[in-house]
Amino acid sequence: MEFHHRHTGDLVNIDFFKTFLPFLTDMYKRIYQTGGVDDALVDENVVKTTYGYLNNAVKSGYGQQRDRGVIGALQTNLNVFSVFKSHQEQKAIASLLTKKGKQVAYEEFEQEALKISLNHHKHWLKAEYNAATETAKNIAIWNDVQKTKDRFPYLMYVTKDDDRVRDEHSKWHRHVLPVDHPFWNTHFPVNGFGCRCTVRKLSEADAQAEGITKMKREETYHGDTAFNFNAGKEQAIFGGNHTYFQDLDDETVKQLNEYAANRTFKGDAR
Repeated sequence: MEFHHRHTGDLVNIDFFKTFLPFLTDMYKRIYQTGGVDDALVDENVVKTTYGYLNNAVKSGYGQQRDRGVIGALQTNLNVFSVFKSHQEQKAIASLLTKKGKQVAYEEFEQEALKISLNHHKHWLKAEYNAATETAKNIAIWNDVQKTKDRFPYLMYVTKDDDRVRDEHSKWHRHVLPVDHPFWNTHFPVNGFGCRCTVRKLSEADAQAEGITKMKREETYHGDTAFNFNAGKEQAIFGGNHTYFQDLDDETVKQLNEYAANRTFKGDAR
């Protein structure tokens, strides 16, 4: 049984960055005036807007008529992700305050800060929006796979089989393994930004006809490490290996998680 994803629209025309512009100047001035050291680990307007976009992506991919418990878990994950994303942006901007030991002029600082924000809220957010949509689709597929594995106990990894498929993903194309095989703990799609892979459910007879993949040991994952997890099993859009969760001291991580836990976020969707 093959899954068919519904079309969710071309995201090229969504101007994410324009939405952030009204409050970026205030954030830059705060960071410049405090020397990058203050109690504001994140910018709440940035967090709220980021979460709103990603929440819409998940609802588009997963479908609003499905299990609300799953949606709630995914929204919690998006909330934490948005908090850490905002902090990493502020951290990168604060690094621009000095050059060769001297504080730079505000005009120069603002121009360089805008370049960082352009990455965070245009280029990267678009990729994250697409990834959230596709991952949510595949979480819905995984949940269906679990419900029907008595009739369809095998999965086949399926790429688009064209010249855009990554070499590593091509190696997994048409791998046939049991639903509960460890391979799916790390290789169940999505396996990177822009990944278009999916799976096909197979009955015992279909799996035998296709040929079950022989693996002497669990295959090492060579894809994007940020996607080195089964989003369906973990009920999460973004895993702990994402770069936004890296290179932070324990106290900062604790404070950011506490901030996320205390936010009211379910109504933030745009």
